[in-house]
Amino acid sequence: MDKRQNIFASVLGGQILLQKGGLVKHWKFVLYLFFLVVLFISVRFGVKDTMLREVRNQETLKDLKAEYVGKNTKLLYMSKRGEVERMLSSKKSTLVAPTLPPKIIVIPEDVR
Repeated sequence: MDKRQNIFASVLGGQILLQKGGLVKHWKFVLYLFFLVVLFISVRFGVKDTMLREVRNQETLKDLKAEYVGKNTKLLYMSKRGEVERMLSSKKSTLVAPTLPPKIIVIPEDVR
């Protein structure tokens, strides 16, 4: 059991690389592992940045879509309004556009 702990401590402490010239003998492998770790970290940060950018783009797209729907509705209303005004003027109607917003008129039950 003591030997196992020694091996485990040797591996985690890095002494295994220094014993019998291990670091000099396997420098290419150590460099390869270092490169893989750096690559892994870079990819993780790249994915995180991409996901954050995607969330921001979705929020912007949602805002732009709401703005588009509002402007489209306003343009359709203006188009219909102009069409109605032209038809009224061609029929020589005396109707004019209201200046006040509509109000709810409450009719008492006994009048109905």
